[in-house]
Amino acid sequence: MISMFLQLLINGLVTGAIYALVSSGFFLIYTCKFVHFAHGSVIALAGYFLYLFFALLGLNFWVAVILAIIFAAFFGLAVNCQPYLYFREWKNCLGE
Repeated sequence: MISMFLQLLINGLVTGAIYALVSSGFFLIYTCKFVHFAHGSVIALAGYFLYLFFALLGLNFWVAVILAIIFAAFFGLAVNCQPYLYFREWKNCLGE
């Protein structure tokens, strides 16, 4: 009974941490006054990279996490540099 409670507590903390990271990203988007539609896809891509490195390639979990973050950051940077370069010339994309 105690172990189940601890597992549920840890699962709740992990889920809350993920929600906090995603919401901080959306807060940055709102603060910068630039709509970034690929925000959710970069987060999902990081999950796919983690699955690739950990489950399919058999790397250590923490090494896979670090590699997934690095690869997702490079993808986000590529999306930011190329397609959104045109939109950066506008005052902002929120219509303000």
